[in-house]
Amino acid sequence: MSIYTTPLSQLGTKDLQELLNDGAVENARLEFKLVDPNKVKTEYADCREI
Repeated sequence: MSIYTTPLSQLGTKDLQELLNDGAVENARLEFKLVDPNKVKTEYADCREI
């Protein structure tokens, strides 16, 4: 199964290792992130400005 068609929730370390082994680089379809942007939004959803 292609990494481009696999839902993010189903990707695992094996998939990421495959990208590394293949020497993948960022492009229009692949963008590397240190942190999942959806998790950041969830973690700070209750924060309010004072």
